[in-house]
Amino acid sequence: MKKKLRRLKMMLAVRGTIMHRILEGEMTGERHADLTPRGQEAGILAQNIIDHGFLKNLNEVWGNEIMLAYEGLYAGTADVVGVYKGQECIIDFKQSNNPKTKRQCEDYFNQAAAYAMAHNDMYGTKICSGMILVSVMGGDVTEFWLKPDEFRARSEVWLQKVSDYWQYHVPRPKPQEPGATEEFECPSF
Repeated sequence: MKKKLRRLKMMLAVRGTIMHRILEGEMTGERHADLTPRGQEAGILAQNIIDHGFLKNLNEVWGNEIMLAYEGLYAGTADVVGVYKGQECIIDFKQSNNPKTKRQCEDYFNQAAAYAMAHNDMYGTKICSGMILVSVMGGDVTEFWLKPDEFRARSEVWLQKVSDYWQYHVPRPKPQEPGATEEFECPSF
């Protein structure tokens, strides 16, 4: 059973990566096709998002697959940073076999707040919202907004998670040779 779950998780991760690559290609004009079975599923999921009006509602792209870091605390890669439906935001693509509720997207909102805080810190922006686009096999696409009035609370939840993480993952000094750099586990989100 564990092997089957692991295999399913891996398959979904591959499908999600391909879906992201297809959507990135649509934004940059470098179209991408993958004719493998996973690629065909990912293509359907990506097309759902496009048909939902994603590209028409995307007013500005400041970056896609952009590496963001809040120095010394956390780092990750945001799918898209820009303006969607007139709102500066972090945009995150998700794919699923089944429809999701807003409650099931709690961690995605925290992640969007984390990326927004990192972008604000790195580039001096004032992003305080996020858009989670969930494409479901079967054609449904659901938009879940992290609205500005929720942003502060999500940011506080995220910062508490980061604090909890670092409480138990403090870099330990190691004896080193001259000129060597210290290595430690860095959080990846």
